Amino acid sequence: MPRPRLQLDEDQIKLLAGIGCPVDEIALVLGCSKRTLETRYCALIETGRADMRKSLRRKQVEMALKGDRTMLIWLGKQLLGQRDEQRTEHAGSIEVTHDDEAIMAAAREYVERARIAGSAGAD
Repeated sequence: MPRPRLQLDEDQIKLLAGIGCPVDEIALVLGCSKRTLETRYCALIETGRADMRKSLRRKQVEMALKGDRTMLIWLGKQLLGQRDEQRTEHAGSIEVTHDDEAIMAAAREYVERARIAGSAGAD
């Protein structure tokens, strides 16, 4: 005979998820397995987490609308795609030169090292 199905307080599950508790903590508080919560109460946990995100977002918008400059900037970047613009200006000229002989010497050294490494691995 199968054991009776554990009845859990759904309001408490939603509340705990709504304050950000991970599933393993909720299971510990309610005295059940993590698997039970994940299989039977997944939608309820997601609803609680969505409520938490909604509350946080509402509070952030309230702070921004009250003039919190940091929150205004952060929300602008997160929700409106705004970003800091960085410009770099250079007033002089840039001269690019290269030393063909130095490049060739470095290439020869690289090839020689690869050859030595390859022959050492063949032993």
